[in-house]
Amino acid sequence: MFFPRILKQKVRSGDAPAGRTPRRAAVHLRSMPSWLAFSPWIVVAGSLLLALMVLLMDYRGGDKESAVATRIFLERGTSLIHAYEATLQAGMGFQWTDEELQALLDKIGTSPDIHYIAVTDEQGRVLAASDTRLVNSDLVGPEEMEELAPSRRARGHIVNLAGETPIFQVYQLLSVRQYEERLRRHGHMMMSRRMMHSSSGAARIPNQRLTIFVGYDMTPLLEAESADARRALIHWSVLAFIGAAGLLTLFLVKGYQRSRLLVQETSAFTFALLDTLPLGLVAVDQANRVTSINPEAERITGLKGGDVLGRDISEALPGLWTALNETGVMEEHGEERHVPREQEVRCVFGDGRRVPLALTATPVAVPSRNGRNSGYAFILRDLGEIRRLQAEIRRQDRLAALGHMAAGIAHEIRNPLSAIKGLARFFREISPEGGEEARVAGIMTQEVQRLDRVVGDLLELARPDKLNLTGISPALPLERAANLVRADMDKLGIRYTQEVPSPCPEVMLDADRMTQVLLNLFLNAIQAMPGGGTLTTRIRFQSRSGEEDAPGSGDILLLDIEDTGEGIPKDKIHQIFSPYYTTKARGTGLGLSLVQKIVEAHDGEIEVASTVGKGTRFTLHLPLPAAAREEHHDK
Repeated sequence: MFFPRILKQKVRSGDAPAGRTPRRAAVHLRSMPSWLAFSPWIVVAGSLLLALMVLLMDYRGGDKESAVATRIFLERGTSLIHAYEATLQAGMGFQWTDEELQALLDKIGTSPDIHYIAVTDEQGRVLAASDTRLVNSDLVGPEEMEELAPSRRARGHIVNLAGETPIFQVYQLLSVRQYEERLRRHGHMMMSRRMMHSSSGAARIPNQRLTIFVGYDMTPLLEAESADARRALIHWSVLAFIGAAGLLTLFLVKGYQRSRLLVQETSAFTFALLDTLPLGLVAVDQANRVTSINPEAERITGLKGGDVLGRDISEALPGLWTALNETGVMEEHGEERHVPREQEVRCVFGDGRRVPLALTATPVAVPSRNGRNSGYAFILRDLGEIRRLQAEIRRQDRLAALGHMAAGIAHEIRNPLSAIKGLARFFREISPEGGEEARVAGIMTQEVQRLDRVVGDLLELARPDKLNLTGISPALPLERAANLVRADMDKLGIRYTQEVPSPCPEVMLDADRMTQVLLNLFLNAIQAMPGGGTLTTRIRFQSRSGEEDAPGSGDILLLDIEDTGEGIPKDKIHQIFSPYYTTKARGTGLGLSLVQKIVEAHDGEIEVASTVGKGTRFTLHLPLPAAAREEHHDK
């Protein structure tokens, strides 16, 4: 779907678009995956913890393997030394030759991982060895021999030979004293003549400590350590890759969250903008199904979004569809659609209202697979208020022209009226008292006076508004006007009630002109109740949003004049402020025109509500100055 995917909104039953109260936009986006709700720093902490664990495992694993290998070498060397001693002890009854002893060392040292077996004196010189090349050489130096301090308990250490593989050397003191005499009796030299020395020519074992050394080849251990190092390198490579992937994921998640937040803010702003847009907006897809409608369009069409969304526009809004087809706002031309500029149309909606609209059809240019536009957005501008204002302007222009003309005529009429009035008074004075001539002269005088009042009203209607504004309580002109007509109300049995808050804030008014306004309205109300009734006046306060507030806390002062008289027919209400329109036998039809003129001069408005047989209410809307509101609030 096109543009409506972004603009589509849910319309709740019970919304009142006519009030044009902006609704909070709800952003309808797919909920974020739950794993994205966690802080990305958890990923970083987890990666660091994993790296630390792997490092510790590799470190401890390497140390453990080295310790195990050392223990194995030491145990094997100890076992081999004990086997060698046991063999010598078991064969003490035999006559050992040099070759047999050498063969014994060679046989014991046949294991592939044994580098050599050697017997040394206290100075570290080799007396016998599995490798005959070592015989009579220094396996270890005297100083190193002292540091090793061999004992009957096997020990081990690593020996690094220049250019050769390191050797793990196990050493222990060799016990031969227990069978030394037996060897001397047989005249056999234990190891070799190079090992013995006799001043009498008799063979004997030297009276000194012998040490046996077993050297193990560490190549398998080094290969295992190399394999461990390679595994550790692989572990760290994998860990580095996981860390890099984690960081990349972190940046991607943060970017996704920022993008999603931006989309939410943009969508919320778009919905809020559509809700407060003073233009109606209706969107359709390629199949002409309604996909979006904003509150202003609901107000214009008189329909709720839930009644039209998803339906074909020709069924949901037949009046609009008919206007589109009749005016050619949207015409088909093969695969192209011609879109003219804004055109004025009159649409008939479901409740029978004929609404003048300025209609614009805008294609939504979202490419689709078939290359055509995805739909249309129709912009509706209500011209009803504009037409009403234009008619009001024309009426005001006619009234102004009429007023200027009437003023000119009034000036011309007043001069002969004065002469006629003087002649009528003269004829009345010279006519006999009670005669026909005196009666006719009296009638002429009365009619001339009435005509003079009409001329005065005409001049008042045409005269520019010059108000003497002062800060007064609106209750003051109310009291003055009520006192002027109190005798008439008492005569007709009309009950007068007044509802004025205390204290009442001051309003910038021309006291005399406002008294004139209220007097006209009071007289009209009294004349509408010839058989008695109730005349009620009240002062209220209202905010600009239309909500009634506490006294003095609103923006507008409302002054109601309400009667229980005959009422005004609904089809006549719009005419009552026109000059010379009256329903009274002796009325001039200029009273309410003057009332409206004076109220508008105070930057106010006048509102009429009437029901035939129940009465009429006139409401004056007068702006309340900010200073007056603040002063009243402080009180």
